[in-house]
Amino acid sequence: MRPVEVRLEAGEKLEQLGQGLFIIQHEQGYRFSVDAVLLAGFVEPKPGENIFDLGTGSGVIPLLLWLRENRIRVTGLEIQPRLASQAQRSVLLNGLEDRITIIQGDLRELPEEWLGRWDTVVTNPPFFPGAGAGRINTCREKAVARHEIACTLAEVVAAAGKLLKRKGRFLLIHKPERLPELLELLGRHGFKLSRLAFVHPKENRPANLMLVEAVLGGGKPPLILPPVVMRDEKLNYTPQLEKLFAGGNLFS
Repeated sequence: MRPVEVRLEAGEKLEQLGQGLFIIQHEQGYRFSVDAVLLAGFVEPKPGENIFDLGTGSGVIPLLLWLRENRIRVTGLEIQPRLASQAQRSVLLNGLEDRITIIQGDLRELPEEWLGRWDTVVTNPPFFPGAGAGRINTCREKAVARHEIACTLAEVVAAAGKLLKRKGRFLLIHKPERLPELLELLGRHGFKLSRLAFVHPKENRPANLMLVEAVLGGGKPPLILPPVVMRDEKLNYTPQLEKLFAGGNLFS
């Protein structure tokens, strides 16, 4: 790595990700959450893979994936210019421009040369419908990250299907109530479910997140993984989550 000095804009600060890696975050705008950390720990990147992150935000998932496996190459696509700039500068800050590329653009307008090139596609997409779906954050940056304003779940799945090689993996985190819709979309675009795990805020509480892996063109029967429990009865993170935050994978 060749870390370099980068400019911080007003309201931005550096936060440590671990192992000497830093990310630029805005104090008032969109900030990554534990969702991204869960997804990165679910991916289990393989040496030599080319990975595409749809809606990379501030670039946290590419950085976390590189921490797990430094022989990968990751491209992150982000529609919001300020977030794309933060992600680009975080890559430069950590000297990872030979491993991570951040592009500002729209997943609904993929260049022809990108199609069918990638081993793995990951995404932490907006969880909630857009207009008419109740209260939407007045901060545009947060609203686009959380609500289907700039893209829908259907458009995210379609983009993944176009980007992947045959037998490529598609991994995402989402809300369990969207599972029926997601399975229908996966089937429509030639995917077959391969792994599924539900994330529970506490033991004996309903799942509030799900981790999904699908393979383009099918594969083995799906594997339903043990539940992920975030916190114990004292609201401390469970050993599984502590391992994740230390840079480990969720299930290996």
